[in-house]
Amino acid sequence: MRSRAVIVTAVLFVVGILIDVVTDAPGYFPGYAAAIGLGGTLVLGLGSKWLAGLFIQAPEDYYPLDVPGDVEDLRG
Repeated sequence: MRSRAVIVTAVLFVVGILIDVVTDAPGYFPGYAAAIGLGGTLVLGLGSKWLAGLFIQAPEDYYPLDVPGDVEDLRG
């Protein structure tokens, strides 16, 4: 699944560069808008994943190992 997403992203990035070259859109270099879009998307995605791990995810030792007997029965 992940490799399919990488392939689709790469193809769309190349298509964006080709459209930029064909239409002669203004920018610093051909594919500038595609590079800014890809970079921004990566920063937002990886940044949100980092922040979620930092603030939302509970530590591994969050739940105690010694639980009451009635809860032990529910675990199986």
